[in-house]
Amino acid sequence: MSFMLLGILQSQAAGGGASGAYDLLSTYTVPSTSSSTISLTNIDQGYKHLQVRIANSNSSGTGASFTVQFNSVSSSQYNNHHLQNYDGTVGTGWQGSQSSVFYINNGFAASSGCVMDILDYSSSVKNTTVRALSFQNSGSNKVVWLHSGLWENTSAVSSMQLTPSFGSAGTGTRVSIYGIKG
Repeated sequence: MSFMLLGILQSQAAGGGASGAYDLLSTYTVPSTSSSTISLTNIDQGYKHLQVRIANSNSSGTGASFTVQFNSVSSSQYNNHHLQNYDGTVGTGWQGSQSSVFYINNGFAASSGCVMDILDYSSSVKNTTVRALSFQNSGSNKVVWLHSGLWENTSAVSSMQLTPSFGSAGTGTRVSIYGIKG
């Protein structure tokens, strides 16, 4: 499964997506100084869904993960679920009333990444839902996570903030956001 996800992440170099269904909106690569929060702002509202791809993650913190917030809202409006396979051991979890939609658990290892879909992000009549697939393949740690999340807010998503749970996003971490046509 990590090969499939790695292929998706690597496809962004070629423009990503099949038949022009995905439009690259922006890419941010962490410069030589580490960043504590990556903000994606002024998100184009002309698409059905968004896809965020995170690749080449490294961190000054060990095992850190990104939290995701929309429109700088940090109140307890987020719920999340996860299913993980950690070196053959399966685990699940749920958290409600959180201050972020979920942790993108990729451990910031050099061979890790995440693909996150934000569904119906521009709708103002329903809550925003998120699904993600992330992986880490670092030494003896081979982990795959499936995430789902809910933002209990009907505001259109116009910005998002990705913040390491501790430490900082390391040099070379690349975050790309794509618009998905309806």
